[in-house]
Amino acid sequence: ELDESGQRCNYTTALAQDILVNAEAMVRAWSPDGDDYLGDLLASGEPGAPFMSIRDAANEIVNRMLFLTENIMRGKLGQPLGLESGGEPRPELVESRYSDNSIEDILSNLEGLENLYLGQFEEREGIGVQLWVRWHSPEVDREMLRTLTETRWAVEEVPEPLRGSVVNSPDLVQAAYDQMRELRNTIGVDVINALAGSVTFNDTDGD
Repeated sequence: ELDESGQRCNYTTALAQDILVNAEAMVRAWSPDGDDYLGDLLASGEPGAPFMSIRDAANEIVNRMLFLTENIMRGKLGQPLGLESGGEPRPELVESRYSDNSIEDILSNLEGLENLYLGQFEEREGIGVQLWVRWHSPEVDREMLRTLTETRWAVEEVPEPLRGSVVNSPDLVQAAYDQMRELRNTIGVDVINALAGSVTFNDTDGD
């Protein structure tokens, strides 16, 4: 029978193996020698490509942005706060509850979403969703930028650990939830409409 240190060692080993498997799957998905998802996007509209047109590819990207905000709002904020889990705070439902890194995880999600919208990553710049949106509607682009900034500010106002804040500072968590909902609506209504796209099924809905 393992003592506590032995159990922690086994858990750490299993966790490292899981991280390795997921990291390899991510590399394989984007690698030209693997599933080549980037190649599929760039080949949009060509015979045999997964996306029949550039518009279909853009619609898929924007929908993934929408799904991310929905999942943060409902799963990472709403459930621990009790809005998606019966009304009472459920601090045990926070993401990364053992490391107390829940807020940083959400901020990392928002940073990735902002990079995708702007077409930026570290020192590199490319074509982002913003280019399409600005061409169709500068007003929607300004609204998107404003909402992104205010959402990040609202999340930054929530003290770590989130599992404590849902009990001790629920008003700040609620403000972050409300701002995330505004971001979701901006993407799901304004950006989608500006690009003449449509909302598709969220893989995590479970419906």
